[in-house]
Amino acid sequence: MPGKVIVVDRNKKVTDRTKNVTDRTKNVTDRTKNVTDRTKNVTDRTKNVTDRTKNVTDRTKNVTDRTKNVTDRTKNVTDRTKNVTDRTKNVTDRTKELTDRNKNVMDRSQYIMNRQAIG
Repeated sequence: MPGKVIVVDRNKKVTDRTKNVTDRTKNVTDRTKNVTDRTKNVTDRTKNVTDRTKNVTDRTKNVTDRTKNVTDRTKNVTDRTKNVTDRTKNVTDRTKELTDRNKNVMDRSQYIMNRQAIG
């Protein structure tokens, strides 16, 4: 019987070593899965940051475009205001010319009436 004990002991050792290798393989598999999951999480978070950055970039471009539109519209209003100011000045100048001519006509009429009265 002593030979049989040795075989059983050897079989138990082989079984124990096989179990150890199986356990260690499972640990490596579990750790690999953890790394894979964490990598996926980082990838997903990176994609989220990229998407949010793109959203901010797009919104910034929209604000820039709207600011440019406001600037252009302000310039148009400024130009139109200047045009109205210039036209108002022209009307004022023309009114002064007509007023001066009218005064000259009135003065000449008065002069003629005075001369006829003296006449």
